[in-house]
Amino acid sequence: MNTIKRYSFIFPIILFILAGSLTNVFAQQGEARKYDEYGKLRTKDENARLDNLVLEMKSDSGIIVYIISYGGLRSRPKDAQMMATKAKKYILKKGKLKSSRIMAISGGYREEPMTELWVVPPGATPPQATPTVDPSEVMSPKVVKKTKTKKGKK
Repeated sequence: MNTIKRYSFIFPIILFILAGSLTNVFAQQGEARKYDEYGKLRTKDENARLDNLVLEMKSDSGIIVYIISYGGLRSRPKDAQMMATKAKKYILKKGKLKSSRIMAISGGYREEPMTELWVVPPGATPPQATPTVDPSEVMSPKVVKKTKTKKGKK
């Protein structure tokens, strides 16, 4: 009995330490985390980054991925959405994952085109887009149409 009384003060300390550890684990699981970000890349390089994300998604079936793409100062209006959708299609094809686990979002505009990859655990608040350029400042590149000319005629 004396042994129990002698060590009874240790039990609350152990409980306190365990409670603090569990709180940290749940706090880490409940927050969205930026997995990667990149600017303009060759397709091969972008796919390598997305392959790593596919592995992350397969290791945790509960996470949802947010792909937030931004157009640059010289982008067309739908460029950002097209970049995000392209990445989503690659992930779906490569990983054979459910479409509902991947959100492709146009984030607006930044100085240069950019894509952010976010990993979001269940119950966590999704990331928000953070554009840095007002759409009125964007100069869409002009499309030059080539006209066909018959040989020998001007």
